[in-house]
Amino acid sequence: MTTPTVTDNVPTHEQAVPTQTRAKAIAPGQSHRWTIRQRAGRLDGIAVVAGRPKGLRIYLFDADGKMLACDEDASDGLGFGVRDGWKGPFTLVVRNASRQENAYKLLVE
Repeated sequence: MTTPTVTDNVPTHEQAVPTQTRAKAIAPGQSHRWTIRQRAGRLDGIAVVAGRPKGLRIYLFDADGKMLACDEDASDGLGFGVRDGWKGPFTLVVRNASRQENAYKLLVE
C-alpha cells in the first residue's frame, strides 16, 4: 500500500481543536482526510482510538503538503505529538488497510 498524499481523493472533514469525534466507520481500503485548523504551538497531540486498531494507519501533513509524522503500527495505539515549528492547518489522513470495516474516534488536543 502506498503512503497517501494530501491530494488523494478522500472525504475531507473540518475539525476544531480540542475535540473528540463520534465514532466514524471506515470501510476496508478506504481513507478519511481531516483538516485540523490549529497552530502547532497550541496543538499537543493527535490520537486515533479504535476497537480494532489493527490495519488502521494515520498520516499527518503540514499546510504545504509535507508529511510530518505517520503511525502505521497500531500495536501500542495510534497517535503522535506535534512538534514546535510545525505550521498548520494540518491534514490528517486515516486509512483502513485491513480487509474488514473498522470504526475510530479522533482525539485532538
